Amino acid sequence: MATFTPYGFRRTKKGLVSTAYPAKWEFTIPEDFVLVIDTRELTPLFLPKPVKGLLIVRDTLKYGDYSVRGFTDTVSIERKNIDDLWSSLTRDSERFKRELDALMSYELKYILIDGMESEYLCHRPERKIHPNAIRGALAMIEAKMGIPVHQSESRESEERWLLDLLIRWFRFKRGL
Repeated sequence: MATFTPYGFRRTKKGLVSTAYPAKWEFTIPEDFVLVIDTRELTPLFLPKPVKGLLIVRDTLKYGDYSVRGFTDTVSIERKNIDDLWSSLTRDSERFKRELDALMSYELKYILIDGMESEYLCHRPERKIHPNAIRGALAMIEAKMGIPVHQSESRESEERWLLDLLIRWFRFKRGL
């Protein structure tokens, strides 16, 4: 019997592996582009080994975890791992709602989920949140609040997406 391998994946001894992001990737980073990472981000992307040529500063951001120097009041990416997402939608929901309300006025804003839908929607009784409640909350964040939600399958794909987004936005704003 033939084994089906989806497009964009390859089979290894460990299972399916995405080939969407090559092991080595390069960027042309604008000369004055500086990535700002919030000091409260416990497991920041790009550290301890940043992409060659990427300047990073750690600073306390008013909202979110990632921004661009010079645009910290208009650009914010809030990164959530699975456990943080669940707690933000349950016991910390009031604080999270206040943060989302503030982000609505930002020019570029995203929620970046460190994981895929199959991970954060799996029902676990100890989490006390039904998958439909998670799905509904994320739909409300996008539809009602206008804050896009992006999910990522790996740290590498998060880094790639975040840098692609912020560099392209920076170039657009600077007319580059």
